[in-house]
Amino acid sequence: MTRAAQLVQRIRRGLLVGGLLRWGLVAAATLALLGTQGPGLLGVTPNTWLIVVLAALGAWVGLSFGSTASMRMVHMAPSYAASGRPDLAQQALLTAASRFSLHRAVPMLAVANLALLAHEQGRHADAVTLCRFALDRPGRALRGMINGLRIVLADSELMLGRLTAAYEQLEWLHGQSLGLSERLALLLTRCHYEVAVERWDCLVADLTERAELASHLPPVQSAAALGCLALGCQHTGRAAQRDWLWSLATLLADREVLVARLPRLEALPAEGLDLPWSAPSRPDEAEKSAGSDA
Repeated sequence: MTRAAQLVQRIRRGLLVGGLLRWGLVAAATLALLGTQGPGLLGVTPNTWLIVVLAALGAWVGLSFGSTASMRMVHMAPSYAASGRPDLAQQALLTAASRFSLHRAVPMLAVANLALLAHEQGRHADAVTLCRFALDRPGRALRGMINGLRIVLADSELMLGRLTAAYEQLEWLHGQSLGLSERLALLLTRCHYEVAVERWDCLVADLTERAELASHLPPVQSAAALGCLALGCQHTGRAAQRDWLWSLATLLADREVLVARLPRLEALPAEGLDLPWSAPSRPDEAEKSAGSDA
């Protein structure tokens, strides 16, 4: 059993115990409040019931204080990762996920962020385990992270060669209302999937829109997306657009880096074209320019 699977198992037990404890405290406090309203409920005096109420409230506050400390660790993790210390981010999230929490939002948010971190570090098997656990129990705490987790799950499944599992997540995301950051994260995953299953027509269906969207990605990711689009153009007979997109890609990243990331890009020309100063800025303009030159 992997460490991610062990963590999920531990959190599952913690969620069960936490749920039982929450309901137990609520039931005890409710019964005790009823007991304070009249004499002799269950043979216990109102003063004794009042002590039970205070004890239940004290237990709730004490356990909530511990949950708040764990939640603070979850919120600190992105700051650690952004400052170049993913090890500290991972340790904070593991600690928050492993601690007992009265509120289920704490371990679930920790698991979701651990899944994102595992994906960034290339630990795709762990990312799949953590994503699936989080998506099985989303709740209100993860409402804003559902699309992001499914994108990460799709990409991790794709990296593991599980095309059917990746397609299921991409199909779920189809038609969803996505923000710009989610559309950017999904773009490269969709391109990689369509290259893997050789859906060339789908790859170039919205060529201009995808190329413009790719320009907002970090350089290497942008180059990889443009390379996938260039490969789609090559297989659909769009030589001018292929050359234009591949030239842009090889300006952003070395060809060797792109081929190592996606070996099928080896089929593209060994070098990009030399870009003139008056080069068109869109792939559709490149095609028109090539047509006019002919």
